[in-house]
Amino acid sequence: MTLVHGGVNHRVAWLLASSRVYAEDAALSHRDKFVQALNARGVPADQARVSRWETGNLWVPDRVVTAYEQVLGLVPGHLAATVHGLRRSLDPLSPGTETTAADPDLLHQELDQLFEHALGRGHSSDWLALTHYLAVHPTVYLRPETWTDLSDRLVSELSRATGGAFTRRYEALRTLIRHDAAQRHVLRSIGRFVTDPEAQSVVLPLTLLQEVTHPRAAELVMRLLSTSSGALQEGAAWVAASKLARGHFDDETERRLEGFAVLMIAAMPRAHRDVDIFDVAARLPEDRRARVTAAIRETRAFAKFDTLVRQGEVVASGLARDAAVQVAHVAQKLTPPPYHIEPDGMLQRLVREAMFHGHQERRHQAAVLLTTSRYRAGVAAGLAAQVQSGDPEVARPACGVLRYLATEVQRPQLLSWAGDPAREEIQDYALMALGRLPQGLQPAEQQTMLDLIEDAEQEPVQLAAVGALGMCGSPHLRRLADGGDSPAAQAAAWWLRMGPGMHESLRPSAPNLKRARATRLNAASE
Repeated sequence: MTLVHGGVNHRVAWLLASSRVYAEDAALSHRDKFVQALNARGVPADQARVSRWETGNLWVPDRVVTAYEQVLGLVPGHLAATVHGLRRSLDPLSPGTETTAADPDLLHQELDQLFEHALGRGHSSDWLALTHYLAVHPTVYLRPETWTDLSDRLVSELSRATGGAFTRRYEALRTLIRHDAAQRHVLRSIGRFVTDPEAQSVVLPLTLLQEVTHPRAAELVMRLLSTSSGALQEGAAWVAASKLARGHFDDETERRLEGFAVLMIAAMPRAHRDVDIFDVAARLPEDRRARVTAAIRETRAFAKFDTLVRQGEVVASGLARDAAVQVAHVAQKLTPPPYHIEPDGMLQRLVREAMFHGHQERRHQAAVLLTTSRYRAGVAAGLAAQVQSGDPEVARPACGVLRYLATEVQRPQLLSWAGDPAREEIQDYALMALGRLPQGLQPAEQQTMLDLIEDAEQEPVQLAAVGALGMCGSPHLRRLADGGDSPAAQAAAWWLRMGPGMHESLRPSAPNLKRARATRLNAASE
């Protein structure tokens, strides 16, 4: 659990294998039938090759991931976006997208169609296709205003998208921010977005900075760490830890981070609880980490930091193991396979990483992978049981992962936790999870949010309640926004400007790319 990078191939293999085994068409769970379906789509495969793909013993090309989506009837990019995210985060030195040449007339025709889909229908798979096309054709010229418009729209949509709609937009933005011509425009869009005084969902857009090696990105991270905004500090700490793990910082920046880590840890528990300064300190070079350890040895925070450094997790290993096994057991019980399957070791590992890993980016990637998997509903039920248990060391991490995975089944529990002052440690997370449910909030539930905004003592709880109203486009937002200069009023005004949440089905509504073009683009990226 101390690893920050690595393990990509086995996670990709697990995602493909579990997606096939638990396919809605039970016949596809049998490898021979699945091979026939792949061959019918022009993908050379046999049972031995599928076995190697699904055990991590053979690299899985993009065109194969796309074929899995097509055979299993999934929306374009459902698996591919998660696979791209894993490779970019857990194997950041892996080669990027290869470029290709195309006939100019055909290129412009295809590009026009991609822009029409992305700017018209605006489905996340269209954004993924457009940005990938621009990546494999890097010499395509776009006017600066066009790059800016693309970046602004994607960042805005990202802040209120959920599930696959979020993952595909996030990976589209990661593709853009790695594009030489687009990078400065994406950075400016992120800067405008997160420095808006009323902005709410700033953490995940900020994490895109981990992709940028330019020294200006490092300086921006340091400035944001020094702000008084807990959300900006949270995002900056996430980026700082990831950039330290990737070796992006020079010696002077590492020195400044060392000093900042000591100050933040000494300020606990007054510091914002979601600013993962332990992650930053743990990624420092060994000599600097040793000095941080010596400086905080007499503080109450030392034991927790020592556990993270030695075990790679934020709680004792026995507690992490037991909780993960229990969640995975519930998930497998509620996701019956078409034939006998042993306890899923990778499922247990991913649950454990999503809840307790000491590196925030790895926690995030594990949660995204679970959200994409066929185990999603079962894992959500297992996590809810852990939250209900009341153990504070387990409840908040479990509820944190529920923000990604919660389904309608958890609605009554989320409402109960959100309105219970005795569960203060999870109220904000429960409200965030509630706001991300696609069915929105009923009138009585919206009134509960209004009561929380008025009565809750903790500002994060108030803002999370406003966020839940914002995600469902509540008519109460207008009255809240007219209520003065309070943080809740500013948040309501922001949600009115941004619009409601964006949710997308797991199943495709219409094809967004011709098969020939998709095949050529995927082949170009291998």
